[in-house]
Amino acid sequence: MQLNQKAVLALTPKGGRRDVSVSGVPGLIMRVAEARGQTVRTWRWRVSIKGEPKILTLGAFPDLSVAAVRVLHAELAAIVKAGGDPVKHLEFRRLERLPPSARPESSGPTVNDVAREFIAVLRRRRKRPEAARQLLEANVLPEIGDLPAAEVRKRDLVRVTDAIVARGSKTTANRVHSLLKQMFSVAVDRDLIETAPGFPRERPGGEEKPRTRVLSDDEISRLWQGLDDLTPDGKRGKGVTRPLALAIKLLLVTAQRRGEIASARWDDIIDIDLVDPSSVRQRRKAWRIPETKNGEPHVVTLSPLALGLLDELRGYSGRSDFWLPNSVDYKGDAADRDRTITKAARRLRDHLTLDADWTPHDLRRTARTGMAALGVSDAVAERVLNHVAGDRMVAVYNRHAYSAEMANALDRWADHLTELTK
Repeated sequence: MQLNQKAVLALTPKGGRRDVSVSGVPGLIMRVAEARGQTVRTWRWRVSIKGEPKILTLGAFPDLSVAAVRVLHAELAAIVKAGGDPVKHLEFRRLERLPPSARPESSGPTVNDVAREFIAVLRRRRKRPEAARQLLEANVLPEIGDLPAAEVRKRDLVRVTDAIVARGSKTTANRVHSLLKQMFSVAVDRDLIETAPGFPRERPGGEEKPRTRVLSDDEISRLWQGLDDLTPDGKRGKGVTRPLALAIKLLLVTAQRRGEIASARWDDIIDIDLVDPSSVRQRRKAWRIPETKNGEPHVVTLSPLALGLLDELRGYSGRSDFWLPNSVDYKGDAADRDRTITKAARRLRDHLTLDADWTPHDLRRTARTGMAALGVSDAVAERVLNHVAGDRMVAVYNRHAYSAEMANALDRWADHLTELTK
């Protein structure tokens, strides 16, 4: 028979049991038998291992598909040619096809254990390990967290990233792929497992194109009005609560990162003294962000528009220390709130008629572009976003804080938004 699905399905036991050789695939056999009134088809392989003839059962069709058996046969043939043990490899492959709940129990640390130690290491190496923990908790641990880390196979990792790609998050799939490599490398270094699992050579999400999406003035107006229309008088609309609507507005007004809004506390709001170029001193409210992506604390002067949004948001915060509390117990961590903002934006895309899809991070890019259009210099606008200066020598020699200039830029941007959203 030819090795294709049509030929396999055409095989019948003819009243008993028979073996049919597969053309062009040395030693591969399809056994067809009848059991309880049904036709059972099983892949088998006739092979000589170290001079001794053997017949190995590879798996049942269609659980082991035509495409899969072709790959498995090639793997096993290569192992035999190299003098290895095809039986052991076959067992690994069999376990891969089982759901996690059906795999035999094994001792040793689980993926959950490895992830926990990995995050502890990140806390010492990175300023902001929350993003890594969030990615693992949202995408990896629910799928393979209970598996013994030493028994994780490439197929398990492919299953995780394929699910992320399937929901349209190719960039996230690449981030998870990279994070898993780091996590298992740390597990080997710390002697939690002997060897790391194999990883696909290609990134699951493919090559990434930098996003350039910027909302137009008209889209900003429609987004702002839509947020108010969906959450009138603090009511929940289309799965979006008023606090989440306010958080999305703050992303646009302050030009800061989603994770920084998610982790902001009320005691991060401080008073600062600003001195403008004409030596006029002004007392202003500001938001001090203690942990940022570049590892440096960042102070954002709060415009009147931002303060108005925060005053409204405080009315919903209850006993929480955070600007954006967990709606159930007021104790949810920053990763939970970060995910909630993302989910809210995803729901909003289905109900707001903007010209194209947008993400929370696009609002930060929109603010940066808008400030440039208002005549804010790159040196000031980049500092508003807390981007590290590109020229290290400039960063070393220019120690000016640009506090007054950043405050002016954010005030001008807020005034522009106020005009757009009247």
